[in-house]
Amino acid sequence: MKVLALLSFVFFSFTLAQSLDLEYNIDAILKRANEPSQQTLEEVDQYLKQLVAAANGQPVNSTSKRDALILSKRDNVLLTAAFTALNNSGTGVPIVHTLVTDPGSQGASIQIIENYIKTTTLKTLLSAADNSNLAVDIVMRFFINYSLVPNLWTILVTLYNNGVLLKRSLFGDIIGGVLGGINQSIWSSLITLLNTIVNVEQICESLQKSGFAVSVVDDIISTSDGRDFAVKLFTAIIKDQIITISSLVDALSSTNFLQNTLTKILSNSTYRKIIFIWAVNFLVSMIKYIF
Repeated sequence: MKVLALLSFVFFSFTLAQSLDLEYNIDAILKRANEPSQQTLEEVDQYLKQLVAAANGQPVNSTSKRDALILSKRDNVLLTAAFTALNNSGTGVPIVHTLVTDPGSQGASIQIIENYIKTTTLKTLLSAADNSNLAVDIVMRFFINYSLVPNLWTILVTLYNNGVLLKRSLFGDIIGGVLGGINQSIWSSLITLLNTIVNVEQICESLQKSGFAVSVVDDIISTSDGRDFAVKLFTAIIKDQIITISSLVDALSSTNFLQNTLTKILSNSTYRKIIFIWAVNFLVSMIKYIF
């Protein structure tokens, strides 16, 4: 049950921080391996500033009919556009990675996540992740990127060895000095957009459509300093009793979170094929290991 609890945390712990189609998401995640150029950073910075202007009802300069349509709307369309720009340009993941791993901002990042979970409630977060299909996307990422499972296991083992498993403006401007320059400008624009949306399901929907949430989860679990952050985050959540085993079980039961996620996955032919390929590769690996 306690292992299940930690696995479930993955579904909602990165809502601060997938997808129009599967191939699109894989490409977007691969792009982040290269550091974005200064020109890319500047373009994303200017685009997010236009989105902020649109959210505030100000006139904006748009370069295309598509952008004009996006910028003319409020609601979660603006946030989806922002997350998509951050994900596709490769600028978003490095910014989030710095915020959650840098000693100067890591503590504040953990505190903000804890406060968000307390304020929003676990049931609301699970329902939002379920209804937006964000939970399905995160689960399926583990069947696509084979390195995530052993890396997640490393996080769980570390938590076990540490004894964790045995015993405000919600989106504040996290430690500006850690980012600095244009990265700080990009982050500030994103925070401004986030603070215009109070519906957590809209936030999850934007994260899901843009693929940004899965890119962040992939980065956190795949990198050593990211896993170190995850260990510290889960440790804080458990020790501070932000989430307890009983509250998690109650939330999972009342929202039918696990059943709904499993049903969505098994009812999708593409997902079944991916799981089948994963199972075959797993069996081949086991056979090679045994013999």
